Amino acid sequence: MSHAHEYRRLEPRGNSPRRSEVVGTQHVAILQPRYLDLIVAGRKSIEARLTRTLRAPIGAVRSGDWIHLKACGGPIAATMRVARVLELRELNPTAVAALRGEFNDRILAPYNWWRERSGSRFGVLLWLKLPRKPIAPPSQVPRQYGGAWLTLRDSPATMLHKCSSGCGRSHHSSGW
Repeated sequence: MSHAHEYRRLEPRGNSPRRSEVVGTQHVAILQPRYLDLIVAGRKSIEARLTRTLRAPIGAVRSGDWIHLKACGGPIAATMRVARVLELRELNPTAVAALRGEFNDRILAPYNWWRERSGSRFGVLLWLKLPRKPIAPPSQVPRQYGGAWLTLRDSPATMLHKCSSGCGRSHHSSGW
């Protein structure tokens, strides 16, 4: 028997050691500037993505992965390591409200954000380790046309080699 406020929590991803987790996959998360500022300041420690459909980053992120954070139209501002991943399925409005009550002290989303996502069926919560200056950021991030998540195919070592001459330069919004 299931209560309306319950949701299915999947086993945390990335808890068993695997060779690919030693290096970690790289991702780019595109955020609104206010959330990016909260993360960089160390006040927001969980990034939440709630959706009606199953899409990245759900199923794409494991603990130990790297996330490059950037504001819409801006450069990569920080790089985070994922400490923990909690994937959520079978969400409903009551379950979303329960998530707000349990985690919003670390997600720091306003009431309207939660209200707009009350119809979500899927979600992922990403516990972020303290931010640091970008390390081995990609030299270019392809334009996403509304998408807010990108999983990079190259390993961090390959990315470091690719951007060894351009990591310190500033990027302009026309290049993103």
